[in-house]
Amino acid sequence: MSVNYLIEINALDDWELTHPLSATAYKVMRKLLYLANKERFPEKITVANTVLMSLVGCSEDSLIKARNQLIQAGLLTYKGQKKATPLYMICYFSHNPVYNPKIQSMEAGIKQGYMQGYEQGLEQENKQGTIINEKEKKDEEENALSYLQKCGIALGGSQYEDVRDFYEQGITDDMLRFAADEAIDHGAVNFAYIRRVVNSWICAGIHTLEGAKARQEQYRREQDAAKTAKQARGNAAPQPAPPAPRFFTERWDEYDYAAGHCG
Repeated sequence: MSVNYLIEINALDDWELTHPLSATAYKVMRKLLYLANKERFPEKITVANTVLMSLVGCSEDSLIKARNQLIQAGLLTYKGQKKATPLYMICYFSHNPVYNPKIQSMEAGIKQGYMQGYEQGLEQENKQGTIINEKEKKDEEENALSYLQKCGIALGGSQYEDVRDFYEQGITDDMLRFAADEAIDHGAVNFAYIRRVVNSWICAGIHTLEGAKARQEQYRREQDAAKTAKQARGNAAPQPAPPAPRFFTERWDEYDYAAGHCG
């Protein structure tokens, strides 16, 4: 069964509600899941103590205590190796229905539901079938995280947290892919630009790709209008200086240059 990063961190949060962990232990587990995701969730992962200490921001003693708590909770196993990097074996929630029995049934149910809808759409050849078929094709597309990495956008722990928040607020994979395309078009190949764009959609209550495209088109029109107005102001002919006050010219007409004063 495949492991899904978002399912793992959501399952961890659900599990932690009834099995409280220390703040350090929770951070260690999250960072281990993050590193495992970078390596496509292997059965075993090697992580140096110094790396975890740096990611979590803790001392070695705190790391050891947190690791022991996670081992006792059954979330991972650990093997220390002399003169070698420690070995971690994460007990993924996706593989263990004891902690969260909804995970496997959820994936199976989604797959079964898609297949039923797809087959019904083929048989009925109606609008509903067309929509289901399009949904099936979209599901085959790469997810947003893979697309962002493919575009050269660096992702770290905070970025994964942001993406998770985006999902929770109704932002979809196709919207995130569109945000990445917008960043590239503007020459801003970084996650900060994507965050600003997506947050503007959330503030505007936009939760569809069509709405996001309309929002960006409106933004471009506003930017073009502002640029045109600025250029028009720059190209405007300079206004002539106002004439000098009458008393000023009259006094200078009376100026006695020889005496050095007005007559």
